[in-house]
Amino acid sequence: MKYFLILSILLYLLSSLLFPFSLSKVGSLLLTLGFTSFLLGFTFGKKLGDLYSTLALIGNLSVLTYLIFYYRFKGRGGEFGLIVSLLGLLGAILSIPARGSKFKDPLFALHLLSASTFYSLILLSGIASLLKTTFERRLKRREMVKGHTPISILRSIETYSIGGIFFFSTLTLVFGSLWSLSYYGSIPLERKTLVTFFLWLYYGILFELVIRRKVKPSSLSKFSLLGFLLSLLSLAFLRHKIP
Repeated sequence: MKYFLILSILLYLLSSLLFPFSLSKVGSLLLTLGFTSFLLGFTFGKKLGDLYSTLALIGNLSVLTYLIFYYRFKGRGGEFGLIVSLLGLLGAILSIPARGSKFKDPLFALHLLSASTFYSLILLSGIASLLKTTFERRLKRREMVKGHTPISILRSIETYSIGGIFFFSTLTLVFGSLWSLSYYGSIPLERKTLVTFFLWLYYGILFELVIRRKVKPSSLSKFSLLGFLLSLLSLAFLRHKIP
């Protein structure tokens, strides 16, 4: 099944070369084929479980999330394409050395899947917030911004992503707690778990403010970027300690 992963690397590489030339339709088609190839190679290769596989999933679930929004908004959002294709490319490369996990408990697999989706949505939300903030500042300075995704669509992507982050962070905590109880007999309160709980609370409050319309769009973008930064630091420097 390694051939599917190699094929996905080539497709992601080709798509990353097309997006800078505004060929988002062809690039997105290649992303779709690349993600399909990755999914086949990753699933049948039974690679889920280690750090490499988790990072590979985060990168490729970012591709899937982008494609959902891209087709949902009828081909708008091509600015995300280059970054997303590179995330998919990196993820596909990291999936090659992935070796899976010794844990065969479905709860562990569900925990990793929900956590990977959680982080991929944070990436997309952060990118949307950054683009929206950049475009708004340029428009305030009365600079011409041609061919960009409408700010209303970026705002929708930002909002939907925050709702998805809260949902999947909830699943991450639930499945992780259930697996810890079955494996340890208790829930270890290590730094990674506490940070994940903080992010769940952070995005829960942010999502509640969005629903009640108690936060300005500009402030929402700032909060989203802060959560994005905190999540990257957590992903880069904190690990679960599993004996």
